[in-house]
Amino acid sequence: MSPETFNAPEPEQLAELLPAYDFEAFIAKGGMGAVYKATQKSLDRAVAIKVLPREFGADPEFRQAFETEAKAMAKLNHPNLISVYDYGDIDGMPYIVMELVEGKSLYHSSWNKAIEPEQAVTIVEGILQGLGHAHEHGILHGDIKPANILLTAKAEPKIGDFGLARPADSEGTGIIMGTPGYAAPELTRSPESIGKSTDLFAVGVILHELLTGIRPDTNDGAPTQPFGDARLDAIWKKATDADLSRRYATAEEITADLGKWRSSPRLTTAGGQSPLAGAMKRHSALPAGGTSPDAQPKTLATAQPAAGPPRKPSPATSPPTVQVSTGSNWSVVKYALGAAVLIAAIFVGVKVMKQSSEDSDLAENQAKKKAFENRPNTGTTEEPADPEPEPEEPAEAPPVADNDPEPVEDPGPPPEEREPETTLEALERLKSDLAAGKREEFPPATKRRGEDDFLFIETPMSWYQALSFAEAHGGHLALAKSPEELSWISQIVPGETDIWLGAGRAGRNVWTLNDGTDWALDDTPRGVGPFASINQFGTLRAGKVDETKPFVIQWHRDGSNPATIKAILKHTSATLDTPNPIFPPGTESSSARHMAIIPLPMKRSEAEALATLAGGILAVPASANEASWLADELEPYDGSTGFWLGGQREGESWAWDSGETWDHTKWISDEAPAEGGDALVIVPNQGWTSADAAQPASGLIIEWSSDAP
Repeated sequence: MSPETFNAPEPEQLAELLPAYDFEAFIAKGGMGAVYKATQKSLDRAVAIKVLPREFGADPEFRQAFETEAKAMAKLNHPNLISVYDYGDIDGMPYIVMELVEGKSLYHSSWNKAIEPEQAVTIVEGILQGLGHAHEHGILHGDIKPANILLTAKAEPKIGDFGLARPADSEGTGIIMGTPGYAAPELTRSPESIGKSTDLFAVGVILHELLTGIRPDTNDGAPTQPFGDARLDAIWKKATDADLSRRYATAEEITADLGKWRSSPRLTTAGGQSPLAGAMKRHSALPAGGTSPDAQPKTLATAQPAAGPPRKPSPATSPPTVQVSTGSNWSVVKYALGAAVLIAAIFVGVKVMKQSSEDSDLAENQAKKKAFENRPNTGTTEEPADPEPEPEEPAEAPPVADNDPEPVEDPGPPPEEREPETTLEALERLKSDLAAGKREEFPPATKRRGEDDFLFIETPMSWYQALSFAEAHGGHLALAKSPEELSWISQIVPGETDIWLGAGRAGRNVWTLNDGTDWALDDTPRGVGPFASINQFGTLRAGKVDETKPFVIQWHRDGSNPATIKAILKHTSATLDTPNPIFPPGTESSSARHMAIIPLPMKRSEAEALATLAGGILAVPASANEASWLADELEPYDGSTGFWLGGQREGESWAWDSGETWDHTKWISDEAPAEGGDALVIVPNQGWTSADAAQPASGLIIEWSSDAP
């Protein structure tokens, strides 16, 4: 079945068939099915849903295999394994609901790289914990390799693609075949011996690969480059021993030896060589610290292999690819498509195997086996060029179910595909739709709460820059209208970072939300500054105008936006006749005069329109005291092109829009500028100057006072 033959249902169609889920977008489409990003309404959690073609659902054998494997995978509930939540059938199409994970595979992150031993051991321990859990539940993986291991944003491994899995207590060859370089010898020599240690063999290969940057040659008698730490070398060698009686039998045994290595002095190298400290300099560690939800996962820093020849790209022809929709995440795709392989591979493989066992020529198969075992040994880590190529991420083809299957060649370095779309790239792609009120698709890492969607933006901006950015993308800064909402928003904050909220101090220490809602929280932000922020512990802080912080965009599912800058100013205008007007966040007051400095670039006509919308005027500092006070308030601002004031040139002289007397000036130079435009701006920390009204200035200053017209 080719990718073109499966007409994937639109998310809207699936929303009707599976009302328990909100379908948000395609992740990928291919011949084996389609993967969707969705939210499980009852638990408010993001999931990936794989829908398979009706041709699979119509086959009784496939449906039985599908149900059996889905139940088996659902047992594997462990933080180091991709979780399966549910399965079923909709309109004749089988589907499976899985954990949605953002991240890159270990294959893409570590190919031909060496990392710090501590980090390598930590990753391997996570792999072993996941495998140990699977083995305890009677499931073998059968194809452990870096391409089937996902690294989360915190560099925690999660094993996926149990498509080649089989019961741990089953007998016979089954369809396990592994990947050359990671496949234990019994996979081709004595399939009846396959067991837990078969998976552990591949873990030993991965440990060596992470430590040295190269994969060991596990052929009998072939030389292998040691890492240099005697204990670690002993661990990976025991894990990859061809003799099953000498190999580790359980994941717990390897984990125990790795634990002993952690607690022991690590200075002695194999063969009495120089201390490990010298070798450590040849490695790079994973970046320290956490990352944001929308950020890219940590990758293994590039480093030269400790020793030995580098792995080279395979000369094999280009492997098959999967059609992926714009904005898809390759790692999510790879593990989602693994769910298809877990069904289709078993089903197709078993059927082919049955036919093969009836028609195959035993002599021919034995000749294949002998040729494979006696293939020339080059003494390098290159794979032979003649076997069939292994499909690259994210798709994997069903294995050939031969009695003695041919090996599949290592894919070589990660393909030079376009990098997965980042959160900001997806946000930019969706900008026009979101700004128009469309809510069919959101960027990755968007979180749902009730009828609203929230997205953390890690790029630090000033409060007004963040406000403008959110508005340009159809949303607004997150509003906290209750302690519960405040607590929920604080959970989005990574580490000890503060984020801006859609709230500020309006006038004389009155705090308000950007949509005009009264402040309903028990506490008000602490500190100096007119804008509200919050940290991960829910602590409210006051932020200054010259500070930059990350923020959270909030969208309403109905497409409305009640907290834009225009909405804020309209609310001010509507409350001017009340005893306590609600001015925009950041408004400063002096006597009966209130001024809001808004650092958003715009032309003078736009500035005048906003001032009018707010029921005020462009600021008129007509007296020396007012001019000095305003100059002080502007000190923290950066505005090289100035902020619009309510003054204009009339012939050879200047006049205030309010009609007040022009009897005081604060020109940058000693005299009024003779050219440069007929509008008036004030440049922070410099003074007044002329400007072209048709060109954008750095912002505007709105005034509300008794002498305003």
